Amino acid sequence: MKGIDVKNKLLKHGFKLAEIAKTMNETPQNLDSMLRAEDIKTGVLERIAIAINKTLYFFIGDEAQEHPLNSRFEDQLALYKENAEFYKKEIRERMERLEVSLSKLTANIERMSSQNHSSDILEKMNMLAAQVQALTEVANLPSQAAKESLKKKLQNQ
Repeated sequence: MKGIDVKNKLLKHGFKLAEIAKTMNETPQNLDSMLRAEDIKTGVLERIAIAINKTLYFFIGDEAQEHPLNSRFEDQLALYKENAEFYKKEIRERMERLEVSLSKLTANIERMSSQNHSSDILEKMNMLAAQVQALTEVANLPSQAAKESLKKKLQNQ
């Protein structure tokens, strides 16, 4: 299937490409590049279908067409969504623990600074605090941006 056909079908049904890209954790430019393919990959179609809450059959025929795989796909989609919610909750809980650790670490650095501890120890603790802070910030970014941001922050350490 041609990418342009997929794009036209999405637009015809009122979908906004920027919103689909955001749901897929892609930039609008990346999605546009995917949709310029002469032969769009099945994996890309699956990701788009999930993003718009449709099945693959949305792209290849009558949306109401019944197929034995439809119910299996819907079951898998529900499972993926359930897993995504579980991981989101897990990440939020870990972030909360990281923020508590960062607060404690910052308090210890301030306490040690006031007690004139070795500057070498304080420097290492400040570096660790910066790394924890970077991890905390990264959790709120889309995956590719998070990786790049973390890499830059750690290189600047």
